[in-house]
Amino acid sequence: TVDDVTFLVTVGGVDVPGTRSVSGGTISFSPTVALAPLTEYRVQLTADVMGVAPRGAIAPLDYVFTTSA
Repeated sequence: TVDDVTFLVTVGGVDVPGTRSVSGGTISFSPTVALAPLTEYRVQLTADVMGVAPRGAIAPLDYVFTTSA
């Protein structure tokens, strides 16, 4: 299952609203609001996401990225 509990996107510890979808072995997140420029976001996938991808997902996963200007 991919939902707001198994696939989290946060900024400063606050959830970023958006929709999650699965197509084949790809999990996507589309925010419902624009991401702020030059801001650090955190993406977390829990172990419950494993098995969604045909070859198995690497989970749990914790990743941080910064948006551009």
